[in-house]
Amino acid sequence: MDVAENDNDALRRLRRTMRDLVALSTLSEAWAGLEPEDIAKRLAKVLLSTLDLDLVYIRLAQPNSSGFTEAICDKHRPDADPCIYEVRDWLTSLLTDAASIPVAIVPDPFGTGTLRMTLTRFGLEERDVLVTGSQRAGFPTEDDRLLLELAANQVAVIAQQQRAEQALQQSEERFRGFANAAPAMLWATEPDGFCSFLSQGWYEFTGQDEDEGLGFGWLNAVHPEDREEASKNFLFANERKEEFFIEYRLQRADGVYRWIIDAGRPRFSLEGQFLGYAGNLLDITDRKQVEKDLQESREYLRAIFESVGDGLYVMGPDFRCTYLNPAGAAILGYQARELVGRHLHDIIHHTHPGGGHRAVSESPVALAVREGVPARVDDDVFWRKDGRPVPVTYSVSPIMVDGRPAGAVVAYRDVTEQKQSEEKMAALLGTEKCRAALLARVANASKSMNVEWSVDSIARILTEEARSMLGAHQAVTSVTISANWAQAIRAVSLSDKYAHYHAYSEKPDGSGIYMEVCRTNRPMRMTQQEMEAHPAWKGFGKHAKDHPPMRGWLAVPLIGHGGKNLGLVQLTDKTQGEFTEEDEAILVQLAAIASAGIENAYLYEQVREQDRRKDEFLATLAHELRNPLAPVRNGLAVLKLAPSMEATVRTREIMERQVEHMVHLIDDLLDVSRITSGKVQLKKEWVDIRTVLDAALELSRPLIKENQHRLFISNPKESLLLDADPTRMTQVVSNLLNNAAKYTSKGGQIELSAERDGSEVIIRVRDNGVGLTSEALPEVFELFSQVGKTLDRSQGGLGIGLALVKRLVEMHNGSITAESQGLGQGSTFVVHLPLPPTQIIKRQVAGAGDSCTLSIPRRILVVDDNVDGAETLAMLLMMSGHTVETIHTGPDALKAAQTFQPDVMFLDIGLPGLSGYEVAQQLRSDSNINGLILVALTGWGSEDDRRRARTAGFDYHLTKPVEIEKLQRLLSEIDQELTTKS
Repeated sequence: MDVAENDNDALRRLRRTMRDLVALSTLSEAWAGLEPEDIAKRLAKVLLSTLDLDLVYIRLAQPNSSGFTEAICDKHRPDADPCIYEVRDWLTSLLTDAASIPVAIVPDPFGTGTLRMTLTRFGLEERDVLVTGSQRAGFPTEDDRLLLELAANQVAVIAQQQRAEQALQQSEERFRGFANAAPAMLWATEPDGFCSFLSQGWYEFTGQDEDEGLGFGWLNAVHPEDREEASKNFLFANERKEEFFIEYRLQRADGVYRWIIDAGRPRFSLEGQFLGYAGNLLDITDRKQVEKDLQESREYLRAIFESVGDGLYVMGPDFRCTYLNPAGAAILGYQARELVGRHLHDIIHHTHPGGGHRAVSESPVALAVREGVPARVDDDVFWRKDGRPVPVTYSVSPIMVDGRPAGAVVAYRDVTEQKQSEEKMAALLGTEKCRAALLARVANASKSMNVEWSVDSIARILTEEARSMLGAHQAVTSVTISANWAQAIRAVSLSDKYAHYHAYSEKPDGSGIYMEVCRTNRPMRMTQQEMEAHPAWKGFGKHAKDHPPMRGWLAVPLIGHGGKNLGLVQLTDKTQGEFTEEDEAILVQLAAIASAGIENAYLYEQVREQDRRKDEFLATLAHELRNPLAPVRNGLAVLKLAPSMEATVRTREIMERQVEHMVHLIDDLLDVSRITSGKVQLKKEWVDIRTVLDAALELSRPLIKENQHRLFISNPKESLLLDADPTRMTQVVSNLLNNAAKYTSKGGQIELSAERDGSEVIIRVRDNGVGLTSEALPEVFELFSQVGKTLDRSQGGLGIGLALVKRLVEMHNGSITAESQGLGQGSTFVVHLPLPPTQIIKRQVAGAGDSCTLSIPRRILVVDDNVDGAETLAMLLMMSGHTVETIHTGPDALKAAQTFQPDVMFLDIGLPGLSGYEVAQQLRSDSNINGLILVALTGWGSEDDRRRARTAGFDYHLTKPVEIEKLQRLLSEIDQELTTKS
């Protein structure tokens, strides 16, 4: 009974299993058209009911995506789908663990108790999973596993079929999209040649539709002239099942025929069965045109290459020549066919220009071929067939294909003629540079000689520069010193070769070959043989052993104004070769420049000597004029002090005026000389312009009064300070007033005014005198000008007063102008002087001297070789209460200094026996004579004379004739000094 029941249970389970197997095995056919989501849901329900499961979860991967389709079914909750998201995390952890554990026991998420869970993977996707759970003990059994795997496999079959169909559909869509989007027109045929597919490109190009194009209708779009040949070639290839390429003209939709290339390839199945052709058509009309243009261009370029005069050759990546134009072949002496296909480096480029083998790696051509580097070479050689080098310049241009070098083009030119021209040009340029350098040196020598003022300096520069420029060992410059052409050597220049002859100084006597140069005033250039054969050559005579040898000779005269010979310059022993015509031309030019300089130097010496004599004359004149004036002035002073009668007073006044006039003339004459020679130094101080005007009026008032002129004075209201020499400014205004007084008729009118105008002081002296012509105005301030003379009267004068005024004003940074409306219209002289930038200046007012006489009688010795001058000066001093003695020679002065023992000695400079300087020096060196005051009494009054007097030991300096006022001030200073010492 038990056995029978067990068998029956087993039979029933077997039948149920078989039934379930049959049911599950038909799922793929039943669900073939369903969507993946429906398949998953239906499978979950079938398994839940068929296998008595409590939970089923299915996940199917979506093809070509990271997503998937899910379905869940629970025995206890038919509406479990909304809970799938809540259970997913739990199932994910279960799936992770189930990969290593066959059965997992977990709590039932929707019911009570626990579930035995198992995982079944299926299909081609790793993500396709089937998770089942049951509360049955022993789940899953072998039958359960068998049925689960069967169900999963059925679903996998359905999924794979759907995926395959989807992929096929997508592939077909991609193919059609590709075919329609492709620039070429695609087509396919059946084994019998029937066209079964034409891409959209065909229809757009030809304007046909499917009915017109498929089958053999496509031939109707082929050009009638090409149709038969195209059909024949296609069918022939179709029969042989071979690949083919056909070119024919195809009519475009607009009626225009275009060249196309039709390419087809046979199709075979996996079993090798012929399936027809697949091919494409490509519009090659533009390419055809390009090929045509390219061909024409090649022919044109070939014509150009073969007509150019430069050489051209092309080489491939293997360094072999692929083309050589006729000109290039001619330059190398080859026929083009002899070099095409050969390695040209070893034939024409194997040696450096200077000799030596050139490796291929060193060639710029090889570098261009190997690395694609362009190059240009301006100086190289190629080698001709006959073995001769050809100087060339060439450029290398690499041929680049896909960014890589594939050869090079070399353009080269035969520069033989150019090289020869360059060499000639270089030689000419070198010559010109030498000439330019020589001319520059001549110019520099000219500058050097032009700034020299002595003959010796000019001769030295000429001699040194001539020898250096023309490359000679010897140079001599001599000057003519007599009518017989005798010479005085002024400069000698010798190279180190003849250094031991530097002491030679024998003067040429004017005879021989030197005389010929000076006599004819023409250059002479000879070789040594020509010179020795010349009849005027006399050798060196007795001085031969002392004279440096002469090897070749070039002599040029120095010629002054009017053709006068000044001397000559000679060169001998040229360092290289003989003297040339060009050497002679350069020396002639140097001699001409030197001649002008030497003549100018002579003139300068003459002018300087004349100027020196003029100054000496003026000084001597002043001195000689002062000497006779001294006793006259002294006598006048005596007359002043003596009891006077009316006639005596009048006579004295006349004498005073004439003496003052003569002293004024002498002082002006000396001032002009000092200013001209730059010896006047201004003693500037701050001085009020009113003080200057007052002092000038004091000096000029006697002359104005004498001529009975009316004088109008306009002083500035404010104090205007000048930075000026008061004495010189007083001299300026006084001279202008005196000038107005002299050239204005008696009883005339003179106006003196000063005013401020901005940053200047303007002084005006206006008169109504004789006036000036317009022609005379520019010359009125010239030295020795006599433009003030009129036809009916002359006031005389030396013509130096206004010239002196102008120079003194300019020394004060001022200016002066003269104005006049013409003769008889009077004159106006306007002086402009600068004011200082500020008027806040400390005034320095010199205090007036006290008593003009000595407060204590002194012992005074007067020493003067002019007896009258000495006696009258002694009379003046004695009338002032002093004890006075007179001496007239230098030695007597020394004796009187010992015997008379004076306190003060007035000592003339120009004494017989011993000069005043010598007497003063001896007195100062005598220890027995102490405290003696020495006063220089002289007609020489320059600053140099005063400095020399101080050096000799004089304490004071008085200029003859001595004015009584100056004498009294000097005696007052001496009195103060002697009183201080005592």
